Amino acid sequence: MNHRCRGLALCLVGVALLVALLVLGPGQGEGDNGEGVTPVRLSMESGFYDDSFYLEMVCDRGEIRYTLDSTEPDEHSLLYTGPILIEDASSNPNVYSMIEDVCIELRSDILEVAGREPKYGFTTPKQPVDKASVVRAVCIDAFGNRSDVVNGIYFVGFGKKEAYDGMNIVAITTNPDNLFDFDKGIYVLGKTFDDTLVEGAGVPPAIANFGNWAGNYKNKGSQWEREAHICFFDTERNLTLSGDFGIRIQGGASRYMLPKSLNIYARKRYGSESIPALPLFGEDWQLHSLNLNAGGQGVETKIHDLLVNTLVADCDVLTREYEPYALFLDGEYWGVYWLTPRFKEDYFAGKYGFEDVIVTKVDHIEVGDDSDFKAYKDMLYTIADNDLSDEANYARVCEIVDMESWIDYYAIELYICNTDWPGNNRSLWRVRNGSDQPDADGKWRWALFDVNLSMDTARADNDFINRTTKRDPILASLYDNGTFRKALKEKMVELARNNFYPERVNAFVDEYEGRMRHVMGNEYIRFMNGRTEEDFVEACEKIKDFFRLRYDYVIENYGRKKR
Repeated sequence: MNHRCRGLALCLVGVALLVALLVLGPGQGEGDNGEGVTPVRLSMESGFYDDSFYLEMVCDRGEIRYTLDSTEPDEHSLLYTGPILIEDASSNPNVYSMIEDVCIELRSDILEVAGREPKYGFTTPKQPVDKASVVRAVCIDAFGNRSDVVNGIYFVGFGKKEAYDGMNIVAITTNPDNLFDFDKGIYVLGKTFDDTLVEGAGVPPAIANFGNWAGNYKNKGSQWEREAHICFFDTERNLTLSGDFGIRIQGGASRYMLPKSLNIYARKRYGSESIPALPLFGEDWQLHSLNLNAGGQGVETKIHDLLVNTLVADCDVLTREYEPYALFLDGEYWGVYWLTPRFKEDYFAGKYGFEDVIVTKVDHIEVGDDSDFKAYKDMLYTIADNDLSDEANYARVCEIVDMESWIDYYAIELYICNTDWPGNNRSLWRVRNGSDQPDADGKWRWALFDVNLSMDTARADNDFINRTTKRDPILASLYDNGTFRKALKEKMVELARNNFYPERVNAFVDEYEGRMRHVMGNEYIRFMNGRTEEDFVEACEKIKDFFRLRYDYVIENYGRKKR
């Protein structure tokens, strides 16, 4: 090429760059993270619509690529060329709800090798599940730069579906690989399970509890958190909150069950460091995380936590708020959940104004450090290793624990016959530096959570005090003290005559049954095909039977004689 041609070529390149700068503006042709590329604008907001409609998309420059299967759009996704029809997607084939690797009970190949039978009878749905239309769109400019992804979640014709009457709705959208991929999916058995197999021989039959089997969903920590877009809708179908958050699987043995509980995390890298509680719980405080609780072993009714936390709200134990939600995961109906705050620093600060709290869970520090854990263990040793029949020793224990809280807590757990306790599901808290503020004196108090394995009619006439003192050295030591022993039995009688009085329980359960019958029937169709609304009603009746029988036992054994 001669000098004249080379000069002409360089001139043309310069003109092209100048045009690009004029069109794109400073810095908009740089980077690959979407900086400077305006996101796609959708003609309709996420929400509920009575009738089908056409959705339009607009971006300032570049082409629009979009997906309808919850995957993240890229240059290979559908090219937007004109309005797309949005209608009730419920008749579309099930996709994610048909994945069997989400639960051991759906893996007949594993159960056959292990010689095990399903425990709960989980199934994949036998008919189309309700679905929302999920639209995810991105703008890609001429240089390959992408805007942030925009999400549209559309529920069409849901006003005619009684299974959602009176229910809040939460829609979680994330790349399906984040949930179901063999290597990184947090909702499946996946690679973690396969790595436990020995030369493909299968799981040893000796592993009786499915909750102890390995799986991706059993893994914990930040490396098992995935980004998701979440929309919350209230019972009037108003969009109360939306944004990008992190999600993780939550729970213990219930992680193997369906559906699985989830924790939601607000983080700066997702766009927000806190979640306003006001639109969710009617409280004016900020949270950094929330729990979507699927009900664990209380899968038949999902009433256990709600019932107990509500009926003992006047006791000296920490209880939580529960708001019912129907979850849609990547557009498909995913069951009934309870949205509830977590016992973290932000909860205590926002709801009670307590700063610098320590929280324990089972046998580790949930909020605090190593020195707090030592103080916690020292407190337990002080109780277990001293003769508390000696009133002087008992008085010293009362200086470090709120004994009214301990009496109330033990009475509640003993009354409902919680079999997943005392080894599990224990939580204590205290304010590190005490003050004159009520409940902030630095003493240890109890928090109530996860009572799903309780209220079994077969145990209603059991001596749970005797059972628990054999399993819990803390209660055994406290029970040696006559003052504590008398107060504990009196509290159980008080619970029988007030909080758990059969007529009060019956009214609560009847109201719940009427509100949730169709809701739970819909969940059975989704996860436990073969069960019906009548099964739900029968399970609710058994809970009422338990409290009737338990009342008789407690009054007979603790209420008629002075002990």
